[in-house]
Amino acid sequence: MDNACDDALAACLTDPTPARLRVLTGFGPAAYRRVTSIYYGRTPIPKPVSAAIRQRHSMEIHDAWSVIVAAVALAHPDLFVADVAQMPRVGSLEVAVVGRIDRPEVRGLLEHWTDDSDELVREHARAALEPG
Repeated sequence: MDNACDDALAACLTDPTPARLRVLTGFGPAAYRRVTSIYYGRTPIPKPVSAAIRQRHSMEIHDAWSVIVAAVALAHPDLFVADVAQMPRVGSLEVAVVGRIDRPEVRGLLEHWTDDSDELVREHARAALEPG
């Protein structure tokens, strides 16, 4: 399954269209685990993913990863919230995605992040806590 999931991830890195994201998230929790383990550096980057990364400008890859991580996280919010709650540091991507998840434990995380040293993290946390 990793090979097929890696191919779907590579396709998304090349062009993260809704159709390609549906194929990737269609692998279920395995896709979440595979994507996040590669993105967060817990797994070496597989060849098809590495090849896709080399084909694009670094900013395009950064944007594609953000879309992909958000897609798998929102497809498996319980897994993502549990993982993020264990991270010693989060970035604006994690806070922005968590802010879109409707779970009771999310409010506590967002409130904690309003005191983060990173201004963008604080701003995303505050925005997610605002009603509306």
